[in-house]
Amino acid sequence: SKATVSVLYCGVHIRMQPQEVEQLLAACGSHVNEERKAGEAAATQLMKKKDCVPLLVAQLSHSQNPGVRQLASILLRKKIVGHWRKLNQATKTEMKQTLLKCAAMEPIRVVKLGIAHCIAMLAKAEVASGTWPELFEFLKTNSQSPEAAMRELVILILHACSETMSAQLGSQAGVISQFLMQGLADSEQSIRVRTLKAASAFLLVIDLDPSVITQLLPSMFQVLQASISSDDEELFTTAFDLLDDLLETPSFKGKNDTLTQIIQFSIHIGSGTTTNLKYREKACDILAKVAYMRPKTITKGNFVEPICQVAMSLLGDRACTVCSLEPDEDVMSHVGIGSHLLDAMATGLPSRLIAPPMLGWIKQQVVDVATADPFMKKASILALGALSCGCRDLLREKIEFVVDLTKQCVCDPNPMVKEAALVSSSMLTDYLQPEILNYHEVLLPLATDLLSDANPYVREKAALLVDSFAENLEDEVLPYAQQLMIKLAAIITTNVGPDGMMAQCVAVSAVSSVAQALGTKFAPFAEETFKILIPILRETKDEVIMLRARATDTIGVVASAAGAEHFNHHLASVMQLVAEGLALEAPELNEYSFGFWANMAEMYPKEMGQNLAVTMPHLCATLDTKAGELVSSLNPFGQLPGTNIADESDDSEPEDTESEEYDGVTRVDNKQNLAIASALHCLGIFAKTGDLSLEPFFVEIYARVLEFVQHFHTMVRKNALMLQVYLTMWTHKKNFVPVVIGLPSEDTLCEELRASVQEALMVALQIIRNDDNKEVVAQACDGISEIAEKIGAVAVHNHVDAILGEIKSLMNLSTPCQLVDESDEEGEEMPEDHDQLLIDSVFEMVDKLAKAYGPGFRQIFDDLLPHITKYLAKGRPASDHYMAIGTLGECTAAIDTKITGHVATLVKICCEGMKSTDSGVRSNSCFTVGVTCKGGLQEAFPFYPTILPLLGEIIGREGERKEAVDNAVSALCRMIKCNPAACFLLQTMPVILPHVPLKADFTENENVYSTVKLVLETMHDVSVPLLPQILQCLAKGLAHEFTQPEIKVELTSTLQKVATENPAAIRAVASTLPQDVQQVLASAVTIPQA
Repeated sequence: SKATVSVLYCGVHIRMQPQEVEQLLAACGSHVNEERKAGEAAATQLMKKKDCVPLLVAQLSHSQNPGVRQLASILLRKKIVGHWRKLNQATKTEMKQTLLKCAAMEPIRVVKLGIAHCIAMLAKAEVASGTWPELFEFLKTNSQSPEAAMRELVILILHACSETMSAQLGSQAGVISQFLMQGLADSEQSIRVRTLKAASAFLLVIDLDPSVITQLLPSMFQVLQASISSDDEELFTTAFDLLDDLLETPSFKGKNDTLTQIIQFSIHIGSGTTTNLKYREKACDILAKVAYMRPKTITKGNFVEPICQVAMSLLGDRACTVCSLEPDEDVMSHVGIGSHLLDAMATGLPSRLIAPPMLGWIKQQVVDVATADPFMKKASILALGALSCGCRDLLREKIEFVVDLTKQCVCDPNPMVKEAALVSSSMLTDYLQPEILNYHEVLLPLATDLLSDANPYVREKAALLVDSFAENLEDEVLPYAQQLMIKLAAIITTNVGPDGMMAQCVAVSAVSSVAQALGTKFAPFAEETFKILIPILRETKDEVIMLRARATDTIGVVASAAGAEHFNHHLASVMQLVAEGLALEAPELNEYSFGFWANMAEMYPKEMGQNLAVTMPHLCATLDTKAGELVSSLNPFGQLPGTNIADESDDSEPEDTESEEYDGVTRVDNKQNLAIASALHCLGIFAKTGDLSLEPFFVEIYARVLEFVQHFHTMVRKNALMLQVYLTMWTHKKNFVPVVIGLPSEDTLCEELRASVQEALMVALQIIRNDDNKEVVAQACDGISEIAEKIGAVAVHNHVDAILGEIKSLMNLSTPCQLVDESDEEGEEMPEDHDQLLIDSVFEMVDKLAKAYGPGFRQIFDDLLPHITKYLAKGRPASDHYMAIGTLGECTAAIDTKITGHVATLVKICCEGMKSTDSGVRSNSCFTVGVTCKGGLQEAFPFYPTILPLLGEIIGREGERKEAVDNAVSALCRMIKCNPAACFLLQTMPVILPHVPLKADFTENENVYSTVKLVLETMHDVSVPLLPQILQCLAKGLAHEFTQPEIKVELTSTLQKVATENPAAIRAVASTLPQDVQQVLASAVTIPQA
């Protein structure tokens, strides 16, 4: 090329020939600063001129310097599209020919890659206009070349084109498929790998014909099988990633024959007991994805049993004697892979298709086989735990059977089976609540005993089960506390070294859960716990960082549980140690340290507010840390060398401003993201508990929230949403407006608070409409609930129509995070499914809105009622019935007397619910029927004869759930208040009184005690014969630790009145009371002497 261009170089305008351009580009790579800066400045000017294109192409074809050619390809790729239209046709033709020639002749691989990318950029403009037919001829010819480098070049160019001109390549799908199939069959491994990557890219950007996909599969399977034989992990991973991408392509939907081939091949790989575990893991990931996305294909193809067998073979693998769910060097364990696959099957498919056959097989291995293989026994009990999430409702109904199986395996003499049973029990405890918590007297003593087992893995998993149980219990832990703390302390102090580190971490976490369960009753153990944990905060070795992190967090939890008076003397030293730990710059330690600060903010809000100047820099530094790198998922070149050459515009010759867009994936430092999430949570607690000391930092914090609500990491987005709501609550605290229940008649929020509420609600609604993660959407729902509850209906009223629209969408499972592939149109109907956490948050949002609007919620309730009652349909799981009836109760309680017109419907629902086999459904049905009778008044009276026997049956049922009995008692009391004559008080009061004080649902105390007082003071025909029982009930209520203070005042007044008017009666009752109740009664009530 004879092109020249004038540029300023080293202060002098010179007319550049190609050889001068070569010198300039070489200068850009110089190690001499002044020379490099001069070269970069000149190159920046050069790039503004259209003649830079032929000059750079000349470097590709003539320069002997590989560095110059590489830089020329990079610069050309950036500028060729913008300058292309300014070149004449002859120059364009010459440039296209030269680029193809350079690509073919270039000996240096990285430069060849750069030229291929330039060709792809140019193809975007030329192929669409039909002015470069030579490109496909070039590709076709070289795809048959005997030289591997030329065949690879074809694939490189095609791959690059998938980025730049995906829209134009649809018409060439057939030709592209031929190239891909040739590449997959190539004898060179590097070409097969490159072809697989290219195929993955094309599947994402063009709609390949299904027949093409089907043709590609045999070649892909051959590549996969060959990669396993040669242990070529890169090739195998690339191929399986392609299968993974294939499941989500538009062309693939509804193509069951193709999917069947993939399932069969994945089962073949997954079930290969001699196959490397990393390959089996990939195959199981595919099967799990199919279970989530295309469950009908699994059921229609009779793949349920084969896939479950794959999972069981992993759970019972004889090479795996330790039950770890954690990955080891980025490879999941046998147990982790098998559990994940079985969980996916149980979650994606209907429970009735998974649970019955699996439970039968599990029972056979654990109970029916006289000399059971311990590996099969291990697999069986682990499978039971893996089923617990997806089949929770069915397993809750069979809880006694489940606990019996678990107990047998926990007591098994084989340590491997014992360990597996403890792991399974932890999973069961997470998902089978509340039923499994009723068996704490069976499982918790077993776990406590095994904390001192001879096998270290059994000790570790016993601590895990203690952790799971304790975090869901309260005073029930107290009988075991002494032994638990002795044995957990022994694990923490004696399991020293790398092998014992995980056991120590789990034991520390268990201490945290025990402290939370016991609250102030943990105080006797607090000081000894601090003596054990605080020294760990001085450890600085890398291998002990996680233990130090757990200890840091647990110290905060223990301090919060036991009370400030037990921690005050440690506060300064521990705060100093935590600050020193942050200097280690370990993300895990940062995460747990921020958790410690959050606990301190709730215990010492004033002191932590004064300390913000110290804590805020650490929190902000963590938020500023880059925890993910966006890289092109389609770029075949990897990270090309960059330059400092500015990309400035030229006013005299404006460029094409069309940007180069690349689809990206994020490489994530997950530990750092969890630290960021913890920092956001900590800031949220600061906002929740803090006073005006937060104000100097408010603007900076709020700006970061708006950045992080769009973050790619789930936990970061969740905590950013939480923080935004707490900042809104802080603004409400600053500009306080009392909460007024009812339809708002005017906007009483000040401008600052209204702006904060408006932004928080808009962000939450946007998340619900667009986010694809259910946990994040659930957090957005929780945020709306919090605003409605804490600020009132006035806060949400301007957005209530939009909120109701999203509630309906969520209840109808039609938001982006709930959509599933429904392309299988034939075959068995699959029941609607949803994520329990999300749908619980949705129904909770309705509850909070109802409470905020009070009777003004009636019109909204009429609109939502059909959507709520849909969750009561036959075939729906008990958890849906429990949730829906609970929300009907909360709405009815809020609407109160305006519920008229719905009474018959609600009573019918509740009567069915009170007959349910699920205790939670019975409990909520009792509550709802009670508030319905209260609000419905005369409209409810005709239903009393139907309701009363059902309530009486629940109250009298042996082993009934405490909450159900409490709600039944409270419902009877509401009915008595509304229509005592219809309640047969001489029969119903003796049923009620033995169950007061209430045992679990203390929010119903006021209703129950006020009813008893009403009967005592106004219905003498009932109270006189029952006086001893009534007085005993009131006295026990006065002594009960969970009776609210204001109710105790009322009880004292009532008892004092009786003592004054009828001292003999109260003395007679007092003598029958337990000693502690007598003491409380004597201190509160003056009883005249006889």
